[in-house]
Amino acid sequence: MDKIALLKQLTALNGTSGYEDEVIDFITTLLTEHDIPYQKDPLGNMIVQTGKNPNRIALFAHMDEVGFGVRGIRPDGMIKFAAIGGVTDGILFSTPVVIGKNKVPGVIGNIPKHLQEKSSDKETKIPDMMIDIGATSKEDAQSLVKIGDPIYWQSDFVQFGDGLIKAKALDDRVGVAVILGLLLTKKYSFTAVFTTREEIGIMGAKMVMPMIAPEKAVVLEVTTCADMPGATEPTTKMGEGVALSVLDGASVSDSAWNSFIWDTATSNHIPIQKKLTTKGGNDAGAVSHVSGGVPTATLSLPGRYIHSPANVISEADYDSMYRLAELLIKKG
Repeated sequence: MDKIALLKQLTALNGTSGYEDEVIDFITTLLTEHDIPYQKDPLGNMIVQTGKNPNRIALFAHMDEVGFGVRGIRPDGMIKFAAIGGVTDGILFSTPVVIGKNKVPGVIGNIPKHLQEKSSDKETKIPDMMIDIGATSKEDAQSLVKIGDPIYWQSDFVQFGDGLIKAKALDDRVGVAVILGLLLTKKYSFTAVFTTREEIGIMGAKMVMPMIAPEKAVVLEVTTCADMPGATEPTTKMGEGVALSVLDGASVSDSAWNSFIWDTATSNHIPIQKKLTTKGGNDAGAVSHVSGGVPTATLSLPGRYIHSPANVISEADYDSMYRLAELLIKKG
């Protein structure tokens, strides 16, 4: 399957932490169609062990995306909501969303600045925001949504500029797409792990690790990108290849495994860079710690505007991640 087409399909799915069913169903259907056996645990994590020695190396990617949940309905029919995962309040105003399984459309609203009191010039936080679904009363809104329904950004997949891609949920449907693409070739022996609930504390990876015993592991992710005007802290640069982490808030990468990965990339002319910040964390924290010390590395794509409705990545970087992951399961 074409890598870009697969990524487009995956980003169109809705699956915030704890509500990954659409993504799980998509992967399940695809694997079943290609006669690839899989396991699924009670939390929704999916494991595929393929080839003669699948424990030699495992690739991980998380299926969930940041999003929101309905926490209340006002008498006027406006929806109160809470974030699921790390979201910056200031990017939310006027963004279109859909709510629940029926994908009820709405818009995150606020009182326009020119109608606010001067004393309210402070930044508006999520608890003070609302979603307008066009309802005229609480009863009207309750006929469409209920408390606890998941909420997702509505954002089209767009290819633009010099090989760039804009979509929601590129974090981490990119990693999912790479692993699925490699599985569908049926050429390689490795363990593929698709985790749930990464955005709310790497919960899925913590649960799935006791079920597998890889000798080495690679987590495929998306990370921040600091190639924009005004960026003061270096992280990664778009177009310079996949980024290899040294450490972050959840884990320290295995240095020997990192060196092997770096040498493999450079000797095969695959663009690669170092991630220069240590903020945040990902499934590598659970993989390395719960396993008791399995050598673990993290490969991330530079992403502009992550945890927003308009993530941006480079097709060339996406290709470098795919090519390097493929080499690692061949020879890692």
